[in-house]
Amino acid sequence: MKIILKSAALAALLLINACGKDEASTNSEPTDEQAELLENTPLEVNTVSDNVIILGGSKIEGENPVPNGAITLDISNTAEIALLDEGFDISFSSDADVKGAYIQFKSKDGSLSDSYYDVNLEMNNSSKTGKTYRRSEAKKDNSNSNKVDDARIDLDFNSNIEPGEFCYTICVYDGNDNISDPQELCVVVQSWGGKSEVVGNWELEKIVYEVSDGPTLPGVDNCTDTEIYECATGEFEASDVCTVQEYYNLELKADGFYVLGHKDSESFLKEDESIEMCSAVYQNAFYGYDSNGKWAYDDIEDRIILIEYSGVGLYDGETENYNNEPGEGEIYWGAEGDIKLQDGFITFPFETSIVYLKK
Repeated sequence: MKIILKSAALAALLLINACGKDEASTNSEPTDEQAELLENTPLEVNTVSDNVIILGGSKIEGENPVPNGAITLDISNTAEIALLDEGFDISFSSDADVKGAYIQFKSKDGSLSDSYYDVNLEMNNSSKTGKTYRRSEAKKDNSNSNKVDDARIDLDFNSNIEPGEFCYTICVYDGNDNISDPQELCVVVQSWGGKSEVVGNWELEKIVYEVSDGPTLPGVDNCTDTEIYECATGEFEASDVCTVQEYYNLELKADGFYVLGHKDSESFLKEDESIEMCSAVYQNAFYGYDSNGKWAYDDIEDRIILIEYSGVGLYDGETENYNNEPGEGEIYWGAEGDIKLQDGFITFPFETSIVYLKK
């Protein structure tokens, strides 16, 4: 029934959009409105419960055990999105030595699934893949003495989970039969791709560092301050290191796939040889990274999520390959924070800099 209702709703929207937009029929990718309609469709809770994959989880008929509230549970750092095939993580903290969790799925109208999961935390954590989509605005209070802080439970999806919305309740328990009060959160399963405004080819405009005389521009030498070196015939002036950002490109495709690549070159001063020659002699090295995977636009946190399935690292002629199986994708490592669309730029925070890409 869920599939029929969802298909009917999408068909109605397609018909409305087709009136006055004949060219839309040639576009096989869903519009932003169509994707939003799908993502706002309630998912049947037993369908969700039957098609999640929880390592260390035992499925049990009935409702979660009754809590005594003797231990705490905080899930405020958990994101409210999930991704097709990948699932989602529940990030939590507690004042107890948590051994496991009880998780039951719930519809927005309050209906519970016919079964719940008893999840062994140690077994679940034995296969962490680093794909946590945290709430970007959550601020954790580390002033207490939580025994479990910044822990998480990994829930994967099989291919039967579609874009839509569902809720769940979670309690955690320790080894002394203490069970926290339940916490509830609703989740949107995102379609791959999304916001049409970000689809296209993005190229490096500049890199801005926290401490710098100015931005780093593509193809322009960025050198350390020069020094004076003495040699047999006098002296010469040289920088220890010069770096050139050759390129940094990101293609976000309408079908939800992405291709990313960046390459730098570095020149290191060979001091002894330079002094002997009485002029700067440099050794050149190249390094870069190519990444491929899928992307989604998180409307809740207003950010772009890149899930990497393959990558190739380059350093001075040596390459190293990385591969992740479907369902085990990882957040792209080159963004240490949220990837945003801001003032016509896509921005990547990385270490002490922000990378700006422009169409």
